Amino acid sequence: MGYVATTGDVEAGAEESSEVLVEKKSSTGWMWKGFGILLIVALCVAGARLFVWYRDERPEPTSLPEAVVSSHSAEKTGTHSTLKQMIKKAKAAIHLEGGYEDGESSELMWSHEQGQAFTQGGFRLDQNQIIIPQSGLYFVYSQASFRV
Repeated sequence: MGYVATTGDVEAGAEESSEVLVEKKSSTGWMWKGFGILLIVALCVAGARLFVWYRDERPEPTSLPEAVVSSHSAEKTGTHSTLKQMIKKAKAAIHLEGGYEDGESSELMWSHEQGQAFTQGGFRLDQNQIIIPQSGLYFVYSQASFRV
């Protein structure tokens, strides 16, 4: 049997030897990086798609709901029935009709007891003023019709 010098041989004396250490890279390291990049790209695409869907598909905040007009009755046609259909979906509402008499007063007098007028949800008319029972945000609109 022969004598073979090892890298850490004490008996060989003070020989200059160099050691080269090579680290073996993991074979799955590149897979995790690739998976991470793929996940980030997929999340960005999903976020962009949700943004476009939200922007294109959401209803306009200023649009009014469509009213279904029944053709069974002549009374349920025109703008008044459309208004009635919208009001049925509302919690609180008041619809007034105004009248003006020449010579008596320069003030328009409102009424909730004639024609298509009504009150609902606690709203009421008191001395030509609308009384709102509680504070909150309300949708306010007006419509003017004239008889010729």
